[in-house]
Amino acid sequence: MHGASNRLHGLNRACFGYFDCAENTGVAKALLDAAEGWARARGLTEIKGNFNLTAPAISPKQRAILDNPDFTFAPITRRNVARRMEQARLILNASFAANPMFVPVTTEEFAFQAKDMKWILDPRISAMLLHKGQPACCVIAVPDMNPLLRQIRSRIGITAPWQSSGTG
Repeated sequence: MHGASNRLHGLNRACFGYFDCAENTGVAKALLDAAEGWARARGLTEIKGNFNLTAPAISPKQRAILDNPDFTFAPITRRNVARRMEQARLILNASFAANPMFVPVTTEEFAFQAKDMKWILDPRISAMLLHKGQPACCVIAVPDMNPLLRQIRSRIGITAPWQSSGTG
């Protein structure tokens, strides 16, 4: 619940963020029931989710950018991932600079967090948006690794390909 947002928009709404659980309807129902119970206990009459402020619908301003030839997309691949990750770090820091809860991420911190990203990022849908050749926005997509990790019991090693195919 965000009281200021509810007041601004005349709502009585609770929101929840990312939703991820085992592929089990009982588990999913239990989580959603808990969210609903939390909202009711606070007198809220509506619930909305999953909710992510960084993934809104495309606005007219965004559509204009997508249609503007000064903007181009550059793929993120294993070959250029180190350079693109540094550009992504700079974009991240600039984007959240005005947020009082945000501390800029150092080169070392970002490199540590993203060091293995090149092995799992999906280059088909990972891209950098460039404005006149300069980085402006970044999308880094990775596949859901949970099914693989579950099948190999989270033991990644040289035998993982055979474990995941059922022959290991």
